[in-house]
Amino acid sequence: MKQNKLSFESENLQVDYLTFNIQGTADFDLINRIAKYLFQHFAFNSIISDCSKNKKHLFFSDKNRHQVEFAVYLRAPELNSFWDGTQIRFSGKNSTRFYQLIQQQKINWYLFKTQNFKLAKSKKLTLNRVDLCYSKTKKDIDTTQSFESFLNSCSEKILQNSRTKYIQYNRNKKGFILKAGSRKSPNYYRVYENNQEIRFELEMKHSRVQSVQDFLFNGQISEFEQILTKHFYNHSNKILVLDQLYTDWLIKYLRRKEKQDAGFLLPFFKQNSLSLSDTKKVFGLLQFLSFIRTIPFQTFETIILQHQPYYGITFPLKDFAKFLGEEDKYKNYGDRYRRKKYIQFFTNLQHIKPLITAFSDQKFQSSVALPTLSIDKINLDWVVQLSIAKELYLYDYPFILNNSSIIYKNTYELQIKYKILQNFSVNDLKKTLDVQMLLNSFNASQKRHADNKIEIIRQLNQLPIQKQYKLHLKNGKTKTVDKLTPLLIGKTQFILFYEKL
Repeated sequence: MKQNKLSFESENLQVDYLTFNIQGTADFDLINRIAKYLFQHFAFNSIISDCSKNKKHLFFSDKNRHQVEFAVYLRAPELNSFWDGTQIRFSGKNSTRFYQLIQQQKINWYLFKTQNFKLAKSKKLTLNRVDLCYSKTKKDIDTTQSFESFLNSCSEKILQNSRTKYIQYNRNKKGFILKAGSRKSPNYYRVYENNQEIRFELEMKHSRVQSVQDFLFNGQISEFEQILTKHFYNHSNKILVLDQLYTDWLIKYLRRKEKQDAGFLLPFFKQNSLSLSDTKKVFGLLQFLSFIRTIPFQTFETIILQHQPYYGITFPLKDFAKFLGEEDKYKNYGDRYRRKKYIQFFTNLQHIKPLITAFSDQKFQSSVALPTLSIDKINLDWVVQLSIAKELYLYDYPFILNNSSIIYKNTYELQIKYKILQNFSVNDLKKTLDVQMLLNSFNASQKRHADNKIEIIRQLNQLPIQKQYKLHLKNGKTKTVDKLTPLLIGKTQFILFYEKL
């Protein structure tokens, strides 16, 4: 199942400033025509300004709540003006409203062009600036870590890793603010606070937006938003430190960016303990949910059960056995045992509700439902027919790992795999694994104990994590290594490691 396209709405991004340029000596007939059009059709008041910042109204009604400004520039070096042209400006809520009209394809761009055929090429309308902003409500932030400390960390990251050396960091009446980049450059980034919000804002200008302006003017809004949304996130990643309090939205995007279309699906876990029997059932649910993502969506049937949407899914039982790495076993099972074994597997899924508290996301918990199930022999092969909640199938998993995580060979490997995945599948980028608690949970022989250490290393090596481990040893000391060995595992109480984005 392919990931949905990025859009401003899907990523909670807001257009906060828009400007358009018309090159050349001001055409006041054109300015008045545009102003009148926006006033009559969309209730925009309008003002006109010059290089000296003198302003006057063109069209005005005290009933209107939005405004557009026409800034007329004349080449006058003594006034610090080096361009002839007109800039059409929409700021703040005005830009949000105007962009909504663009999305709805209500803007007639033809009216923004000069009617003088000879001047048409020289007075071409161009997109000059787009500001995108992500806002995070302060009440959602645990203030144990100060905003000032976060900005300090961002400043250090910029100086160490980025070519951007223009940094301003200060405090105004509303709070702290960080500015990165030159105001004249195609990318200028701001992070600042007001009374209610933390705002992350990227000002994109000139070549950065002109490269995508044809999508905007031609009504290809999804392509326009896809490109600028990716650019917003990628530039944010250059400026901001990955911090669970302030940049959880960026972490979520980076996780999604790295996800494959198919693999082993993982929701967020709670850190609770399960019996071996229950571990098999919960792991079985994740195996099944990962398997159905490999079935062509076109074969699904949409059905309604008790006023809720479900997908009816049909597949050969041998395909599921192959997915679990049990193809040879499946062939060797007796026909009766084969059916009994897998009926028990899917029956467990139908009665798994008491165990879904293993997962921390309530949305995921509430969507787990497989109300109908049958396994019948059709044309000499067993075929499974079941229904699954639409919401569960479409759930946006935070992690999709490679297929090697799906299969386990024995119960020792299962329990080690499950515990490591449980510790990995948390929202925080920092992960903790209590090695001794895991090893001591087995009543195993010395050889099995040694094999379990090797298995812990193997499972960790399969995860998308930074290959640097901070070991808290049993003797109270700490040690940082980039490679684990069974000897080190035996000496370690718990390991700290970080997710790789």
